[in-house]
Amino acid sequence: HVHELSQDKGPDELPVKLAVLGRQTLCNLGSPVIAEAPKTQGEQPWKPQYRDQGWAGMRDWLGTPLRHRLVKDSGFLSFEDARTFARSLGLTSGKEWEAYCRSGARPRDIPGSPDSLYRDQGWAGIKDWLGAPPRYRFRTFEDARSYVWTLGIKSQAEWSKYCKSGGRPSDIPATPRGVYRHRGWADWGDWLGTGYVSVSKQNFWSYEDAKDFVWTLGIKTTREWLRYAKSAKRPAYIPISPHMVYKDKGWAGVGDWLGTGIIAHQNREWAPFKEARAFVRSLNLTVGWRESHYRPGCSRRGINLIVVWREYCKSGERPVNIPTDPARIYRDKGWADMRDWLGK
Repeated sequence: HVHELSQDKGPDELPVKLAVLGRQTLCNLGSPVIAEAPKTQGEQPWKPQYRDQGWAGMRDWLGTPLRHRLVKDSGFLSFEDARTFARSLGLTSGKEWEAYCRSGARPRDIPGSPDSLYRDQGWAGIKDWLGAPPRYRFRTFEDARSYVWTLGIKSQAEWSKYCKSGGRPSDIPATPRGVYRHRGWADWGDWLGTGYVSVSKQNFWSYEDAKDFVWTLGIKTTREWLRYAKSAKRPAYIPISPHMVYKDKGWAGVGDWLGTGIIAHQNREWAPFKEARAFVRSLNLTVGWRESHYRPGCSRRGINLIVVWREYCKSGERPVNIPTDPARIYRDKGWADMRDWLGK
């Protein structure tokens, strides 16, 4: 064949005809893949020798059918027939379909990648291919709420625990607020049937009126307030968490709320460091020492200076603008250690 071509065609056209002959020879072999990787540049047809002489891609070189010819020429069933078969398998997910294809049970006329083969012929997703029901299909809000009411759940914490127990039906959402946000959702009290109204929707007294009422109770500490707030004695118009309800409406701390005058450490105005240290040094604190409180590194001549300062703070004589924890308050304002603070 090469001799005949050389007699009929000029030397410039010979490489092109040889390329065509080589391509036809490969197509006749019926092999869509190259058995052995080329070792030299002359054995790689996609290299420059055929670039401008008829090269049209590896599929054209090997004679492999193009994708749009696969369904018609490769023996695969039509989309409708293939989908009918896939649905008869009873599979429900993409992972199950992949496992089935790897098992070797898939017929030759059913494609392993139907999404690419039937892309323009009716493909609508793996769920449609397998005939599986949609992953999420919940009851209407009214039906779901009626079911939840029968459970007797009283709080969000109990609801979360119930959802994690595995007893929740698949058509009842674990996050109802998101699912029913525009389809009837009101609040958790309505969902659980407890009648609880969220804080943002409750009608409380103004801060001044509520504070005046709390002052009459004689409560002195935060612990006492929490005990009272959680009891049945608290009126509905007095909030359990006043610091949240009155955050931007007059809240000035627990001391102001209870009428004790106590100001939180972070809200107090402390004396400048040098002024506070001068005052403390003037006290000449040396009392309260006990040998059992001795700790190396915190003492001078056997006296535990930290214990001395703590006993003074417990005496009730400390001014309100002198902190009990000077190391924290004056950390970046001149603090050195307890010896410097007490002048020992």
